[in-house]
Amino acid sequence: MRRGGVGRDIVVRQDGEPGHNAPSRRQDGSITILALVLACLALLSGLFLFDMAVVFRARSEAQGAADAAAKAAGLELSPLLGVGSDPVGAAASYATANGAEVVAVAVDREGVMMTVTVTVRRAARTLFVPLGRSGFWVTATSRCYLDPYGALRDDPRE
Repeated sequence: MRRGGVGRDIVVRQDGEPGHNAPSRRQDGSITILALVLACLALLSGLFLFDMAVVFRARSEAQGAADAAAKAAGLELSPLLGVGSDPVGAAASYATANGAEVVAVAVDREGVMMTVTVTVRRAARTLFVPLGRSGFWVTATSRCYLDPYGALRDDPRE
């Protein structure tokens, strides 16, 4: 037997219960469980993305600290602009001022060319990644090339 209004047909069995078009009682609440699972997945994804943003920001700040430390160490060694003779101390000072700590400073000399390589590390305090730890270290390396007397100039007029 069919009952319904305009544009609607509802199937009703002879005993008055809804027919096969209505959901069974076993499926009641299944959307709620699915919504909860999806909400939990969205929350976990959000926490993971937040932690990745923290890591990328710490990496960027470590790179800035490494660049500043390498430049400071290079200026220490420059015969024209040098303000001292302690490139390691200058690198450590600038790295600390930028929230990082120096891991290594290497000075290579080839003729008049000098290369200063500085590696720094900075803590990345995450909430969720990696599990069971309060954070981890990110590292960055930067180089400063010194050509104090213009040995690399290709200008034929000089």
